[in-house]
Amino acid sequence: MTDKRFLELLEKYIAQSASEEETKALMYAVHSGKYDDLLKKHLDDMKLGPLEDVSEQRAGELFQNIIQTAKPFPESKVKKGTWRTYGVATAAVVLFAFGLSLFFDQERNQIAPNGIESIMPGTDKATLTLDDGSQVVLDSTSQGAVANQGNIQVINGQGHLSYVTSAGSWQNKEIVYNTVTTPRGGQYAMVLPDGTKVWLNAASSIKYPVTLSGEKRVVELTGEAYFEVATLRKGNGKVPFVVSVGGAEVEVLGTHFNIMAYDEEPTLQTTLLEGSVRLRTGESSLLLVPGQQAKLDDSGELSLSTNVDTRQVVAWKNGYFRFNNTNITTIMNQLGRWYDVDISYDSNAIKELSFGGVISRKDNIGEMLDLLELTESIHFDVAGNAIQVKQGPKTKTNN
Repeated sequence: MTDKRFLELLEKYIAQSASEEETKALMYAVHSGKYDDLLKKHLDDMKLGPLEDVSEQRAGELFQNIIQTAKPFPESKVKKGTWRTYGVATAAVVLFAFGLSLFFDQERNQIAPNGIESIMPGTDKATLTLDDGSQVVLDSTSQGAVANQGNIQVINGQGHLSYVTSAGSWQNKEIVYNTVTTPRGGQYAMVLPDGTKVWLNAASSIKYPVTLSGEKRVVELTGEAYFEVATLRKGNGKVPFVVSVGGAEVEVLGTHFNIMAYDEEPTLQTTLLEGSVRLRTGESSLLLVPGQQAKLDDSGELSLSTNVDTRQVVAWKNGYFRFNNTNITTIMNQLGRWYDVDISYDSNAIKELSFGGVISRKDNIGEMLDLLELTESIHFDVAGNAIQVKQGPKTKTNN
């Protein structure tokens, strides 16, 4: 089947005009795995396409039709690879579910699975710790000037922090540090005194200089942050920007990159979008070019991945969860940090499953759990702020 024919069948299926034979041909094509990239691209394009008019009722019918149509297919037909779940569900189930969910009311309040109130998504909130140890709560109620650090004024806006410096106040013999910390269920953005932009993800912290002293700018990070580093000149050269994180250092001169270094994740990951960075640890180092990702594991071993999907890496900064053949533990770790929930699993076998899709971080967690359950690979038991992941489809006896 040509790519053109595959897209024709896909459009006809969505428009409810596909015949039985065409539907069968489409499902066989999806199961073959040969059209994963095309299907993924089509979902990305849907944000600008006619599917914006698809009703929620129609989408629900579509999901169920795909599931029911997929069930009779022998599992040996499913290629266990990219952009699909491992097991009973087809790639189409997750792709359609996550993709179409973008076009519905993203902020509606619903009752989540298991009949409990929805667990709400995170918000812009953080704590600023000044050089003297005093703290300022950063949220929607604290606007305008919130502190002074010498001649530098600290300004809090709508979900972001910035600094107003007078001439010469940025460069000082005595270095002064501030720290911004986000809780689980929080995020914050800031512009550092040197002009560097930082987006801080949930359950993270960054310690940074408010004044410049010495030959380089050094910040300390835990958790995850995205950086757009401002170029700073001193004399005839550039002042390096260094991120100290998890026993490693990332050195840049001016670039856009993301660092993820949560304790519960198996590796520290540095992903470059623009410019050039070098990751150093002990005697080892890696120089990255855009589109590459360096990983540092617990044993101190460095590895390099090329042609990384940077959209997936920085999706959190842009307000989305984006997964592509992502392990369920990574997915649930992200949900746990953003929605401030505790995750457990009823078996280790579940941790081998992978899923793909896109959904807004503004959605209640019930939206995400509903969509994952559509795959019939897993279901969830929710009690308060605790979520247990269980294998297989939800049955009438599951709460």
